[in-house]
Amino acid sequence: MGQPETPEIRYVATPHSLDELCELMATAHQRGLVVVPRGSGSKFGWLDLPPVIDVLLDMSAFSVCRFDRESGEVTVGAGVAVAAVQDELARSGRRAPLDPPSLRATIGGTFVTAETGPLSHQFGPPAAHVVDATIALPDGTLSTVADTVQLLGSCVCDLRWAYPGHPNHASVVAEIVLRTQALPDVQTWVTCPVSQPMHIADLLEQISEAGVAPAAIELDLPGLRPGAAVPGQRIAAGTVSVLLEGSAASVLDRRRGLEASLVTTSHVSDLMPQWWGRYPFRAGDVAVRLNAPDGQLPLVSYALSDAAGMPVPVRGSLGSGPGWAALPGDLPHQRLMTILDTVREVLLARGGSAVVQAVPSELKEVLTPYRRP
Repeated sequence: MGQPETPEIRYVATPHSLDELCELMATAHQRGLVVVPRGSGSKFGWLDLPPVIDVLLDMSAFSVCRFDRESGEVTVGAGVAVAAVQDELARSGRRAPLDPPSLRATIGGTFVTAETGPLSHQFGPPAAHVVDATIALPDGTLSTVADTVQLLGSCVCDLRWAYPGHPNHASVVAEIVLRTQALPDVQTWVTCPVSQPMHIADLLEQISEAGVAPAAIELDLPGLRPGAAVPGQRIAAGTVSVLLEGSAASVLDRRRGLEASLVTTSHVSDLMPQWWGRYPFRAGDVAVRLNAPDGQLPLVSYALSDAAGMPVPVRGSLGSGPGWAALPGDLPHQRLMTILDTVREVLLARGGSAVVQAVPSELKEVLTPYRRP
């Protein structure tokens, strides 16, 4: 993704303990310094960064990953990559139901941005799996969310309030305790081609009628033209893929039931599609997060394509998770704004929203109004 203009970074600090982190935060607060935490940097371009960062916090030293077999919970430092957590848990036959699309996503970044992947369809957003979290507040005070959650009577620890967007003072997530679950014995993907967005509604109805309890239902529209003369050429055709998980017998039975309900051809594989759980945008694109009501993503895709006058890459959940669109960053500014206004109107009328998540540096100022719902 294109990044905003690089802010001036005066100091980089790497705290190695909670005491060091709190002391640093308290000192920065007393001196009026701007502090911004950073993990792998995979979503750094999503932030509204200030022109000057006095202290960039490198969270890589918060690297604990400790699984408690008795409780089934795992304690993870904010700087640990999600992929590393999954590898560690897999040794015990467990997983955290997290699959953020960012390849280098860390635990801290995933929860602060509420970055969701396909598994959110069945298991909910990342916050649904938090038991507790330790957070350093802007003034250096150490806080845990479990007490607050108990007081408020909520079972979901939503950490998006710690999102370090300018001009808000940063709170720093240091450590998170997560619930885990047993790894499924089998995963199978049933994938169907779709030539037009209008066909997706029929396909979703067939999937629903099959009653197969899918773990995820994802849309990739448009897809890649097989054998295209131009590598990576985008076209209007796409696919819908359904993930089934469970025991071998259960998955086989549900897969057969789904295939019997579908009136279109399908492909079955134990390997995920190449596009599964990945963002559709590339370097130079404008990344748009589409918060569409269940099943409304195809309609939004139509609106985007009509406004743009060409197929617009859209990928994401056909259930409870978000969708994503990739608009070419080299379009005229006015045309980009017209497309964004159109899709916002369509989603607003249906109780959804469209937010520009990341932009090339030359478009940052122009598209700032679209960075909020």
